[in-house]
Amino acid sequence: ASAESADSFPATRAWLGYPTGPASCASTGCSQAFQGGMVFRSAGGVHGVRNDYLASWGNYGREFGVVGYPTSEVSCGDMGNSCRQEFQGGWLVQNSSIGVRYVSSAFLAVWFNWGREYGAMGLPISDAGCTSDGVCLQAFQGAWIVQHASVGARVVPNSLFTTWSNWGRQGGTLALPIADPSVPGGADFIQAFQGGVITVLGGVGRVSSTVDPWFDTVIRSPWLGASQGSQSCTLCGGGCYQVFQGGWMVKSDAGSFAVPNAVRDTWLNWGRNVGVL
Repeated sequence: ASAESADSFPATRAWLGYPTGPASCASTGCSQAFQGGMVFRSAGGVHGVRNDYLASWGNYGREFGVVGYPTSEVSCGDMGNSCRQEFQGGWLVQNSSIGVRYVSSAFLAVWFNWGREYGAMGLPISDAGCTSDGVCLQAFQGAWIVQHASVGARVVPNSLFTTWSNWGRQGGTLALPIADPSVPGGADFIQAFQGGVITVLGGVGRVSSTVDPWFDTVIRSPWLGASQGSQSCTLCGGGCYQVFQGGWMVKSDAGSFAVPNAVRDTWLNWGRNVGVL
């Protein structure tokens, strides 16, 4: 088995070195360890996996996990200063600054659409991670891929990701992205979320609208200024208010409204929500 494996790599035999163990086979394929890595034979052909890729691959269960068997050798010719190895379930991408990162087949399609490492996303700088609510995220140099069964896989640029995080990501008012940026790779664009819209101008993101009446009113009333305290729901009838520099936000069964300080003072003089007004 070792002679057959070595003969399958005439151009790369040097990195293989000597075999360090016998070949072993499972129902899906065979493998053999060498000094420089391992050789695998499966339906995808006979391919070697170098030692510097084995650790990352092993984190995903090697050929028995989601990555599956290798389907190519390491290729660097079209990757700029990086290299990749293709597997049944995605790619392992490597360079000196990012280490070895796994990009799944589902995320590869998105990354390809954005120009791969040559586009606005750049190289992956982390592996994907998934939360208990089924949301998976993977960081790239210029953006993140956010994936959930309800919205698919969406790209969230770095200039917008911080704003989304400040609003609680998928657990906040904005929830999940439902579209990609309106101008991929641009400095000025908008991106729609389940709970609102973030607008980016000159690389700086801000929430420009939300489906939450309270927050949408605050956003559309910049004269309110900074908040001076948290929301309090102590008004008669279950109403809520929050103090800002320029006035109050008030919420009741009638809706959510911004009240300037001058108007608030008159309202208070007339008995506030329990008065004739």
